[in-house]
Amino acid sequence: MLHGQADLERMLRDRMRSYKTAIAKVKVDTRIEFDDGCSSTSTLIQVIAQDRPGLLHRISSRFSHHKCNIEIALIDTEGQMAIDVFYLTSEGAKLSEEHERQLKSDLMEELAAA
Repeated sequence: MLHGQADLERMLRDRMRSYKTAIAKVKVDTRIEFDDGCSSTSTLIQVIAQDRPGLLHRISSRFSHHKCNIEIALIDTEGQMAIDVFYLTSEGAKLSEEHERQLKSDLMEELAAA
């Protein structure tokens, strides 16, 4: 490692280790909501969840698994609550109701496992 460079993987491992021992001061229940009316070209999905390392990776991995493209992402954290809004498309169009249902179910399962 060169002078002045940090070992990123070691830093992330240390952070994850300290995070696992920390107790959440506020419990945030996961909520996932869709809105098809706010954009003529995309489906809006809002994910509210307990903030934790790797949360965005878990969410975006599920989007990728469901062949969703993120057109816009608005990421916010208030204390221990993550409030993430995404405008999604699939094959250039809004998500169908069935696609939304499957994505929501998969996301809820993924975020509950964390």
